[in-house]
Parts: sequence; C-alpha cells; structure tokens
Amino acid sequence: MLVRQTSVVVVAGSTAELVCYVSGSQPQLVWSRAGGLPPGSTQRDGVLTIPNIQLSGAGQFVCTAIAPTGERGTVTTTVTVNPEAIGKCQQESLARLFKADSHTCHYNLISIKVRVIQIN
Repeated sequence: MLVRQTSVVVVAGSTAELVCYVSGSQPQLVWSRAGGLPPGSTQRDGVLTIPNIQLSGAGQFVCTAIAPTGERGTVTTTVTVNPEAIGKCQQESLARLFKADSHTCHYNLISIKVRVIQIN
C-alpha cells in the first residue's frame, strides 16, 4: 500500500486532497481520523477530499486497505493547516517595513501584533 503524501501542509480555507492507493489488488480504501473526518469530507477510490479545511482539520489521517480476504494494512498522513492570513500578512509585513511602525495580523481567531523596526 502506498500513500502519495506522508505529510501535507495546506492553508485554512483551501481544499486538501490525500491520496492512497494499492497496486495489484482491488482492496477497499477507507480514510479515517481520531474524532472523525472534517465536515464536508468525501472519499472516492482512495482519494480523501477536504474542502474548506479549517485549523481543526489538522491531524493524523489513516488510510486503511481492506482486501477481499479481510486482510488489512494501514498508512498514516499528517496534515498541517496554516492560518489563511499567514502568507498575506508576511507579504504586508515586508511591504510596510520602511513605512510603518507596527501593525496587526489576523489569523482566524488569533491576533498577533508585529513590531516593525525601521532601518535607515
């Protein structure tokens, strides 16, 4: 059994896809996670699609292959979800480097104050 990714990093609000497949036989492939899959998740042919993934969607996802004989095998993928504003905030921080004293970046429910030091 193979998992295309052992570690996936996505941005909150985007769609995550986890791929699991087995060469040769035709087992049933089922994705799971402790506490259940994130809302809106769908599975088809070993592909788990998680639309609009949120920070709570991060964690260890397990793909289980179940052969017609009942034999099972599992593999794990770790999903990390970054706040949706992180990329935008970093770009704004650089753009304001010589213009601003400080500003605030908002990360969903988290607010971080960034102090920008002016360089002459």
